[in-house]
Amino acid sequence: MNGPAMTTHTRGGYHLRYTLDQEKGFVDHWLAATSEATPVPAGEPQPPMTQPCHLATIDGSPAAAPWQYLRAAEDHFLRPGNVATATQPGVWLYARLTSTRTATPTATLTAHGRVTLWLNGERIHRHHTEPATSLASSRCALPLRAGANDLFIRCAQHAPGAQPWRLALRLDGDAVDAMSVELPIGADYAHRFQSYTALFDQASTDRDCFVGAEIIAVHWPDALTTSLPLALRLQNPAAQIYAETVGSARAGDATKTLAAQRVPTGAYDAVLMPPAHDYAQKGIRVRRALPLTVLSEAPQQIGDQPYHARLAGSLQQIMRRRQGLPSELAAMALGAWRYVNPAVVDAAFEAVRQRAPGHTRTVLALLGMAEQYMRQPGFPTALRPLIDRGLGQLDYAMREEATESAALMRLTTQIVAGQRFPAHTLGADGRNGSQLRRDAEAATRAWLIERGCYGFQTMLDDARLDELVFALSRLHALAQDPAIRELAAISLDKLCFGMGLHTFAGVGPGGLLGPIAALGRVLWGEGVCNLHAWGVIGLADSGYTLPAQLAQVATERSQTQWLHEYHRNAGNQWGIQRSTYRTPAYLLTSVGDATTPALRACHRRWQATLGPAATIFVNHPAHMGAEPDDLPNFWLGDGSAPQLAHWKDTLIALYRLPADDWLGFTHAYLPRHAFDETLLRENWLFARHGQAYVGLTASAPLMWVAGGAGAHRELRAMGREVAWLCQLGAAGEHGSFGGFCGRLLAQPPRLLTPDLVDYTNSRGERIEFGWAQPLRIDGAVQRPDPALHYVTPYCTVGFPAKLTNIQLGDQLLQLDFSPGPTGLGAA
Repeated sequence: MNGPAMTTHTRGGYHLRYTLDQEKGFVDHWLAATSEATPVPAGEPQPPMTQPCHLATIDGSPAAAPWQYLRAAEDHFLRPGNVATATQPGVWLYARLTSTRTATPTATLTAHGRVTLWLNGERIHRHHTEPATSLASSRCALPLRAGANDLFIRCAQHAPGAQPWRLALRLDGDAVDAMSVELPIGADYAHRFQSYTALFDQASTDRDCFVGAEIIAVHWPDALTTSLPLALRLQNPAAQIYAETVGSARAGDATKTLAAQRVPTGAYDAVLMPPAHDYAQKGIRVRRALPLTVLSEAPQQIGDQPYHARLAGSLQQIMRRRQGLPSELAAMALGAWRYVNPAVVDAAFEAVRQRAPGHTRTVLALLGMAEQYMRQPGFPTALRPLIDRGLGQLDYAMREEATESAALMRLTTQIVAGQRFPAHTLGADGRNGSQLRRDAEAATRAWLIERGCYGFQTMLDDARLDELVFALSRLHALAQDPAIRELAAISLDKLCFGMGLHTFAGVGPGGLLGPIAALGRVLWGEGVCNLHAWGVIGLADSGYTLPAQLAQVATERSQTQWLHEYHRNAGNQWGIQRSTYRTPAYLLTSVGDATTPALRACHRRWQATLGPAATIFVNHPAHMGAEPDDLPNFWLGDGSAPQLAHWKDTLIALYRLPADDWLGFTHAYLPRHAFDETLLRENWLFARHGQAYVGLTASAPLMWVAGGAGAHRELRAMGREVAWLCQLGAAGEHGSFGGFCGRLLAQPPRLLTPDLVDYTNSRGERIEFGWAQPLRIDGAVQRPDPALHYVTPYCTVGFPAKLTNIQLGDQLLQLDFSPGPTGLGAA
């Protein structure tokens, strides 16, 4: 980050002044404002005419937004979307660069979309990436005069929140040591402003997710030396305030709000700010928002409840949190008509007309609403003409197939729309409903049979899995062709079998916030209702029933299992291999090197699960953000893919970061609050949850992170080449926790380098693995068999898996994907 801030006062007013980091040269402090600006004959916006000043508006217009202080994160990226609005998506950035001498440093701009730079009133550079979701760098000379230089940057974004949007500016050259950044503030509150900034920088939460009776709080470090009056607000992304605490920061203490169970499940911000008088009247507009998730219900085992009771419980939670269209659908499924808001349905149609992200899913949801609920007496009368008219005017030949789930949702919309409007022209290609339905049914049969025989790309735990369950359950509920309905049901069985294999303590690879936790609560009675709603909404009124054998697979705790899956397509253009070691005490799962780069970018490569919140994994963060549309990010995916070796209770991950990586570290997620004991000793991190143990070490020194986005749950290893080693254990295998730790310390790896690991586990098995060496166990090379689809205690089946027999004791579940009308069925 830039050097410390200093307050200066010049003839032009007061300024915050920041020295540049001479090594990295990033400009991290700016004033930002939204405005469409004044057009010129060429149609290009021009910089504001008046001098920018903190809290003043652009060109003095009372209708414009004021200039706000905006600071880059640790990765040096600004996120201008923090100040953009739906009506004014463009953002102006301003900084005064002060140089003690004339100089021409090189400026490197890294950004999404269209960006224009002006220096001292002259346009000096245009930056344009296509598509706007791409992040690219461009360079230009920055001719600075001695003294003050006005730098303006214009960022253009079509729709805030609809795409990633980051920007960083770096200056290179000998002149960097002679430069500083000044931000005009207009009044003498700079010292107070900076004091609050420094104070709020030290605040942290000790977890990402607050559950049930847990108190939502912000923590202060023991070394805190400053105490200032402050306000802490708990609010949702729409700025609706649920709680406010007024107090002061105290060393080693926490500023508390309320229990998680007292607010609806959802995403929130814990917002720190000065007291109202200082913030609103004195202009000390310093805020820090700490993002968090609230689950009002704690994870639980409710398998003894009937399926429909579990489903109703999840639907009630979705309805109460007013989560857009899913909440309206949940209310309809429950028959709670007085809670249905027609304005939300109207907004959904508008989003479809604007082709907003996820519009195919929205169309399918609206079609399901029309087919299943419009004939019910309580359905809002005002919505009937809107839905009939709106659905008949849509283009069902549209394509939005970036993901596997989107492809199936598009086909399902075509089938259901074709059934509803057989004579209507339903696409720009001129096909009527009957033609569209016939073509879509043929494509859907082929699609489902191929996935049944070869597997799903969406075998990993992310939002696409939630959407895929939604698409399959809607197809099963709404298709009139019995063969397609049956195929959809068998495909759901297959998907649930895969989910169940990798589930432990009610959660899957995504932990408490993953879709498996939400789906498992309904399907087999273990999990928690979280932010993933679409899969649960799809199951409502779908007619699908999970076979009892698959519920047993998901809830198995009595035996140790070493499980393998391999999924690919018929042409073998992509493939994904997953291995899972599940014991009564813990689970360790990993995904082998996926041949599709997009999958490598957006999935967690491995995870150890010792309890619902006690999860551990390692990744290489691409940046400090957590935006789901900008993957890979801080915790999800990898900026640089690791090389993995997984052998039962042991996992090795090798990392080589690119030379231009800005952060320069890999890190482990290990939430200390979720474990009964943690110990960092001799570069081993040991943790215990109940009777389960984990030891984690790396070839680089490990250090806890006490502040920032990963406070109290992040363990970093600095370096561009690092090897990580994770070893699981349990009381039944290793005795006491102290004994487990002692054995790992007494018998460390023979070799733990970024290139090669040589380690002997507690069973005496020698594990060798390196960048240039395959996994060897006691000298024997271990490689997955790509000819086998499943290798589990329940079944072993190869490709194509037209028939899968899942055996549990004397019970047999048969998944039959053989083509033809007589081959489709489940026994």
